[in-house]
Amino acid sequence: MDAPTAIAALENSSGGVAAALTGALAAAVVASSAAAAREVWAEAGGTAAQAAKLQRRLTILAKQDAEAYAAALDARGRGDQALGDALDRAAQVPLEIAEAASDVAALAADVAEQGELALRVDAVVAATLAEAAVRAAASLLEINLGVLAEDERLERVRALVAAASRNLERCR
Repeated sequence: MDAPTAIAALENSSGGVAAALTGALAAAVVASSAAAAREVWAEAGGTAAQAAKLQRRLTILAKQDAEAYAAALDARGRGDQALGDALDRAAQVPLEIAEAASDVAALAADVAEQGELALRVDAVVAATLAEAAVRAAASLLEINLGVLAEDERLERVRALVAAASRNLERCR
């Protein structure tokens, strides 16, 4: 899904799609900022490539979340097992969004620390967007797993929120 298609899909989308596309946008800013830092930072090219890969991954996750959300809506009324399976999948995709967006926040912090001072503002914006994407995905996961307080994914996503917040602070 390219960016125009992804944005057009927002008309009929869910919070997960918005979280994934927010993370993808943050990754695009990181990639651009890292690419601009190549003259002053030896690892800038690698960081730009990682950010571009995360941008593509998050765009794919937007589509997967839309599909999982639609499947969860369709599963209503088809019995507890069908609904449980659909909600489990609807929880898994936000976890993957949170993981990718947390990685974007870490890359943004690297750009802020290693790149030129002029690029810091873009890195801060990217880290802020990435942290918001992680928090949004965490909220979705927590809601989708509502009654499963022992699910290991809840602990994992809370750790991702904390990591994204720490990386945002690294930018400042």
